Amino acid sequence: MARRLDRIIDGASIGLAHEVVPLAELEDFTIELAKRIAKKPLFALKLAKEAVNAAQDAQGRISAMQTSFALHQLAHSHNMQVHGMLIDPTGIDPAVRRNSTKTAR
Repeated sequence: MARRLDRIIDGASIGLAHEVVPLAELEDFTIELAKRIAKKPLFALKLAKEAVNAAQDAQGRISAMQTSFALHQLAHSHNMQVHGMLIDPTGIDPAVRRNSTKTAR
């Protein structure tokens, strides 16, 4: 655990994380961070979000999302053809599988 914590702290020191928070404090920290963000000017927040989205778009976000969605839909189509349901039932608890076939009818 100590080695893992050292790696996390090292990551924070080089800018991979803004803060390192112990798990016991994470919820309170997150709520306080959200409150601080919510106090910022709405227009500035929208501009910051647009800037992040533009950077991600330049890195191929739109293409990656379109491909992921297309593959997701292809998987549903495949599962309908092969299993008669939108998901592959392999590994699903039999009780859940019975319930899902009842609602699919």
